[in-house]
Amino acid sequence: MAGLFGAPPKVIWLRAGNQTTVEIANLLRRHAETILSFESDDAACLEIY
Repeated sequence: MAGLFGAPPKVIWLRAGNQTTVEIANLLRRHAETILSFESDDAACLEIY
């Protein structure tokens, strides 16, 4: 089905709880390299703590 319809969307799961927007932005910045490498990876889900 992936050949016919394309690969399913990738998911980035933020496991940070109830945080402010600034704290979430900092979390994403800290993991920027991991997120960029996830783009070319075969994995479908990336969990960020």
